[in-house]
Amino acid sequence: MRRSAIVAVALALLVTGLASSARAQENQPPNAVIRSNPVAGADGAISGASPLTVTFNACRSTDPDPGDVLKFQFDLDGDGSLETFGECRQTVTYHAVHMAGATVTVCVWDRVPADGHQICKRFRMFEVPEPRTPPPAPAETPAFLHGVAIELEYLEKSAVAMMPILSSSQLYRFASDGASTLVGSTRWHRVRGLDLGPDGRLYAIAGGGAAGTATDVVAAGIVSSLLELAPATGVGSEIGTTGIGYVDDLAFRSNGVLYGIANGCDVWKINAATGTATYLTELDDYGMTGIAFVGDVLYAANSRTLYRFAGWVGDTPANSPSSSVALVYPPGFDDSGLLTGLDLGPDGALYASLWREGAAELFDSVRALNGSTTMNLLRIDLSTGAVTVVKELPDGVLSLTWSQ
Repeated sequence: MRRSAIVAVALALLVTGLASSARAQENQPPNAVIRSNPVAGADGAISGASPLTVTFNACRSTDPDPGDVLKFQFDLDGDGSLETFGECRQTVTYHAVHMAGATVTVCVWDRVPADGHQICKRFRMFEVPEPRTPPPAPAETPAFLHGVAIELEYLEKSAVAMMPILSSSQLYRFASDGASTLVGSTRWHRVRGLDLGPDGRLYAIAGGGAAGTATDVVAAGIVSSLLELAPATGVGSEIGTTGIGYVDDLAFRSNGVLYGIANGCDVWKINAATGTATYLTELDDYGMTGIAFVGDVLYAANSRTLYRFAGWVGDTPANSPSSSVALVYPPGFDDSGLLTGLDLGPDGALYASLWREGAAELFDSVRALNGSTTMNLLRIDLSTGAVTVVKELPDGVLSLTWSQ
């Protein structure tokens, strides 16, 4: 009996197992619909900026077999174990430190213990930094001109009657729209040769002494001084004396060396740190009152001609010009004035100041400048010499330089 009972139980279990297996073979696997938001790629990749919040949703999954209850399983920490059950939807937030290589597995199971009845989908998270909007580019500061004006007036002096006295030269700023702004007094006399250095500083030459000093009266033989002008106030600070007399114009070469022209033809190298001038050469032509550099090419001009000096021996330019071009004025203008303050503009042309009236009296120590003079800003085409009159300048503006 005992053996018979055991056999009966075994047979019953066998029959039950066979029946269960038969039912499993007849049962169909679930229709798993597993989605994510944000939507994953075909390879299950989900990308976004940190923190990244992702919802995994299997709620639209169904089963074709009546009575089958679906079971939803989640491995949210990527350790390979399905530890979360029940709800068909789960939401997880990932931070950058946890996103690299993070994985999630979502499974739908109809509880039938057979192959193909547990359907899973694997997701991978990747951080994609949000594109950073670059800061707006700073508005380009339009180029503008600085100019220095000298003024002459007659005062009585006990020692020298009716000696022309220069009141302090004035620094101006000329905007691109043509507006003129008086910046302030340089507190020096006969300031000319204005130029912007490679260090962004304004340099100029004072042909007279500082206002209110013993050199207030312009005297023969006075030694000029190299100045730095404060762009905000116009006040000039002496860098040092040049050791020479009056200098007509200054210009920095591309290598940072400062040059000056004096007496209409003499070229000097001026130490921008000390003011000391070193004589270099005498140019072949005479009467040149403005110089400027275009790269390493030296341009010099008077009111009639623009000269180009391309040859160099060390720091010394060639005496003879490589080429020259006659200046061609518009109707109503001619070459009888005084052209000064040559400077290269932002458009690749040269700019200068033209004193149309009273030029002969400019350095005359016994005559006054009577009435108003006419100063004009000129634009000079490098290749043709064509002159365009840009605007009228305040009286006495003999020096110009472009600034940014």
